[in-house]
Amino acid sequence: MKTDYRSIWEVNHGPIPVDKDGRSYEIHHIDGNRKNNKLDNLLCLSIQEHYDLHKRQEDFAACGLIANRMELTVEELKLINERKGDKIRGTKKGPYTEEHRRKISEALKGRKAGPRPEEVKKRISETLKGHPGAWTGKKRSEETKRKIAETMKNRKNKVARLD
Repeated sequence: MKTDYRSIWEVNHGPIPVDKDGRSYEIHHIDGNRKNNKLDNLLCLSIQEHYDLHKRQEDFAACGLIANRMELTVEELKLINERKGDKIRGTKKGPYTEEHRRKISEALKGRKAGPRPEEVKKRISETLKGHPGAWTGKKRSEETKRKIAETMKNRKNKVARLD
């Protein structure tokens, strides 16, 4: 399903291009406000250009979101997450400062703890009774099985590169 800003772009500029890897170009909000879908606030960029733009702006939270749609190495993803955490905390690598801990503690005062994991599992189990899912003996085609195996292999390779 297309979001409004993508439709606005296409109505005015035609189809959104696709890069050599088959990934759709992205629509960037120039002023950073995703609700401002005026045509002069929209910019069509490749996913790499979009990532580079946010990296130059040191918007590492946006970099992290874009990176999830890209095929980056584990090292690159770790660096982005590290910088994203630094930007949020306002500190150079390391744990939250005492001031941040105090603010978090104040914000959480009076909040009720969420349900325990056992309770959540029980509620989910009750909700799903009678609803067949992919795990309940559904037959998969050989093509689907091959794709799942390939995906799992790629995930293992990415984890192995961490060591």
